[in-house]
Amino acid sequence: MTKRAVDAACTDPSPQPASSSVTTSNHSSAGHIASPPNDLEDPTRSVSDSEKIVELLESADSWNWDLFTMDTATSGRPLITLSHFLFLRSNLYAILHIPVEKFLKFVEAIESGYHREVPYHNALHATDVLHGVSYLLASCEEVVPMGDLELMALYTAAVIHDYNHPGKNNNFLVNTLDEMALLYNDRSVLENHHLSTAFRVLIQTEHNFLQHLCRDDFKQVRELIIELVLATDLQTQHFAILSMFKNKVCSISFDPYNNDEDRNLLWKMIIKCADVSNPTKAMPLYTQWTERVLQEFFLQGNETAAGLPISPYYDRDTISVPNSQIGFIEFICVSTWCAVMKCSLSPAVASTFRSFRCVL
Repeated sequence: MTKRAVDAACTDPSPQPASSSVTTSNHSSAGHIASPPNDLEDPTRSVSDSEKIVELLESADSWNWDLFTMDTATSGRPLITLSHFLFLRSNLYAILHIPVEKFLKFVEAIESGYHREVPYHNALHATDVLHGVSYLLASCEEVVPMGDLELMALYTAAVIHDYNHPGKNNNFLVNTLDEMALLYNDRSVLENHHLSTAFRVLIQTEHNFLQHLCRDDFKQVRELIIELVLATDLQTQHFAILSMFKNKVCSISFDPYNNDEDRNLLWKMIIKCADVSNPTKAMPLYTQWTERVLQEFFLQGNETAAGLPISPYYDRDTISVPNSQIGFIEFICVSTWCAVMKCSLSPAVASTFRSFRCVL
């Protein structure tokens, strides 16, 4: 962990000038961190909160990272704090000449666009997925080195992947003929909405930290972000992607080191693992996430009770919480994580997965 990145991530930065051309060299999290920007301390942040943030960022490589404490210490701004830290630590600002101020204004707008009244699909969940993606990508480094544009796209996809989530699932939006369902013709409604609205935020001049990229680089980043966010649709995308990945991994032709299609497929599985990682966490963290997701389900169940059938797990009067979680773990989580484990990731990930399986 680079102390300068930790210290700089606890401050509000100003932009840094670019010094050389954009590269797509292989990323290394152990690289030198660019000089931190000027410090503009948050006047509302107490010394104890700042110290806690530093302590938490120094432990960000832990799978069971205490995100709920980070949320409190940052006064509800965990997403911008972790995003800034990861971009600093990975040296993305310097390598890709990203205007720091524009990037942070973008993430601030995205974080504000997540609705805190939505119990689960909010900025805290986005931060959790960003942290999970970072952890899993680090475990891939020796197996599949990645370019800096890819890393930026993966981080950005995690940041926006549930942007402006209304707290209702795709079935609800389709069955109620919601405007979003009509706009996207019932196809991956939420995921298309997250992408479209987030890119509308991005292209605003004050937020467009990608404006300096050449046309081909921007197209590559945008296409990858779109593929990654669409891959998080558990209803229409999950099993097709999972099946394709399993078939690829079991064949001798799977080569994410040299094949772009195979690499992108692996990145999709990485963000999917991070998105469904709650059951792999320590029980105190897992319990909090479970309470949040069920609260969101029950709120939707209250709205559908008047006219539409209530989906399984959305009825607070009939649900069996243990059974609902066992079903989710066995039907979604285990198959997803088992597939990724075949890529021979780091011992740390293997240990995490073994602990997860022991709970079942």
